[in-house]
Amino acid sequence: MRPLRAAGGFSLVEAVMVIAVTGILAASASVFINGPLNAYVATARRAQLADTADTALRLMTRDLQGALPNSVRVTTNGGVVLIEFLPVITAGHYRSAPDPAGTGPTLDFTSTTGNSFEIIGPYDVPTVGQQLVIFNLGPSVTLSDAYAGGNRRAISAINTTTNILTYTLGSGQFPYASPSDRYYVVSTASSYVCDPVGGTLARYTGYPIQASQPTSTAATPLSTATHGVLATGLTACSVSLSQTMQSRGLVSVTFTLTSSSDALAFHQDFHVPNVP
Repeated sequence: MRPLRAAGGFSLVEAVMVIAVTGILAASASVFINGPLNAYVATARRAQLADTADTALRLMTRDLQGALPNSVRVTTNGGVVLIEFLPVITAGHYRSAPDPAGTGPTLDFTSTTGNSFEIIGPYDVPTVGQQLVIFNLGPSVTLSDAYAGGNRRAISAINTTTNILTYTLGSGQFPYASPSDRYYVVSTASSYVCDPVGGTLARYTGYPIQASQPTSTAATPLSTATHGVLATGLTACSVSLSQTMQSRGLVSVTFTLTSSSDALAFHQDFHVPNVP
C-alpha cells in the first residue's frame, strides 16, 4: 500500500492575510469610486428636477398663450400663488355689415332682440351651451369682463349649412363691438396653483367661470375641479403680471424645486395676448 500524502490548502494565517489585504484594497478603491458615484447621483437628481420644471413650464406656456385675451389674472393667498385663465376652445369672425347679396344676419350691437350672426370664413364648430365672448378687456372694464359675464353669452344653436350662430341674449346685447369683428368661444376656467406650503405645483381645469378668482383649493370651485400635480418639492414661488405692452401682456414665473440637498430655481416669462 502507498503512503497517504498531506492534503494541500491555505493555512489559517494565510487566509486571514488575504482577507486583510482584500479589505485594504477595497477601502482604497472606495475612496476613488465614492466621489464619482455621488456626483453621478447628484447629476441625475438635478436633471430630474430640470426635466420636471421644463415639462411644467412648457404646459404653462401653451395654456397661457392660448388663453382668452385679458383673461389671465393672478392672486396670492397665504403664500400660495394662483394663476387663473379662460382656455379658448375656438374663435372666428362675425359678420358686422351686410354682404352685397343681403344674405346672412349681422351682429347688431344696437339691437335688443337680435341674437344671431353669420360666421365669416372657416371655423371650428362650437357646441351648444359653450360661451360666446366678444371684446374682452378684463376686470378693468366690468361690461367687457368675461369673468363677470358682461360680454359672455351662451350659444343656443349653430347651423353649419348657413354658418349662422345663435346665442342667448340673457341680460341683453353684447356691450361693445370688436375692432376686428372677432369672437371667442370658452366654456370653463383653469388655474395653476403654486403652493410652497404644500410643496406642489398643480393644474386645475374644468370648473365654472365666476366673477371672483378662487383663492383656496379646499373650497369650491377648485375643490371639485379636475386637477393634477405637475411638480413636488416646491419650496418657493412668485408670479407677476404686467399689462403695459400694447399687444402683449407679460407673466413672469419663478419657482424653486428641492430634492435632497439640491435646490434649483427656475424662471420663465410668458407673453400672453391682450388684444381682444
